Amino acid sequence: MRKTVAIVGCGVIGRSWAIVFARAGAQVRLFDIQPKAARQALRKARQALRALEIGKTGIETIMGRMQAVTTLDEALDGADYVQESVAENVEVKRGIFEQMDAIAPPRCILASSCSAIPPADFLAGLPHEERCLIAHPFNPPHLIPLVELVPAPKTAPKTIAEAKRLLSQSGQHPVLLKRPIKGFIGNRLQAAVVNEIMHLVAEEVASPADLDACLRWGLGLRWSLMGPLETMDLNADGGIADYIGKFGNDYQALGGELGCREAWQARAIKTVIEARRSVLRLDRIGARVAWRDRNLLRLRELIEPHPAGKRSKRKGSRQ
Repeated sequence: MRKTVAIVGCGVIGRSWAIVFARAGAQVRLFDIQPKAARQALRKARQALRALEIGKTGIETIMGRMQAVTTLDEALDGADYVQESVAENVEVKRGIFEQMDAIAPPRCILASSCSAIPPADFLAGLPHEERCLIAHPFNPPHLIPLVELVPAPKTAPKTIAEAKRLLSQSGQHPVLLKRPIKGFIGNRLQAAVVNEIMHLVAEEVASPADLDACLRWGLGLRWSLMGPLETMDLNADGGIADYIGKFGNDYQALGGELGCREAWQARAIKTVIEARRSVLRLDRIGARVAWRDRNLLRLRELIEPHPAGKRSKRKGSRQ
């Protein structure tokens, strides 16, 4: 990828982003208001790459694309894309975006790693708001590829399309929020699970270790390969419509117990059914189930010594 990317803010997230873009082939400049932070980020990025065991040559190639700079002007000079990762504070983010908007080349996209602040709170009203948006990663972004794209009120469609293209080329998986919502998507889903875990602990339903096990060995295994909607789609011969017909009322009843009082809307059911059928025909569900099962076994091989389905190689066992 022949792009120039500026990393503004060189903490944990910033240096991980630097790896993402440098690994993809971009020239990456790192800047932080703290003079030593950018150089320190380079050292820690090298350590992170060593942990991946990619070899000395690979590490040197990636690190050779990173450069610590001392001024914001130098970082943004000729940049195609900026990933800001400064403190999660409205005033701080507004201040740095005002500076970047005045300095960056006209074609340059300005993206924020913001994880909770609504984009309108610090991006609205900028002279070039059309090129600004939130690109919220999951930590660490060089290992977890999900990025939530959250447009500002006047973000241009071409900005969203170009950011999505660039991030995809960098090995990330961008998803688009059609409108901002508190916590964005990932944090809302995580909050729902974590809050229920804390409730179950308080009610002494199960131990914390067993609750973690429910996610690690149950839901988490499946969800690492597919989301809950595809899971439902593959768990009924007639696909997700069949699954909803059989279990939808039970889920909604349990949702009421969990505080989710709103019934499933017909348009939401229609939307998820159509979305699943657009990517997987009903007559291909069996093949997808087989793919799921093979890969679930492969996942278990990574995280436990003797996963189900693997025959022991001890003397006397069948090979």
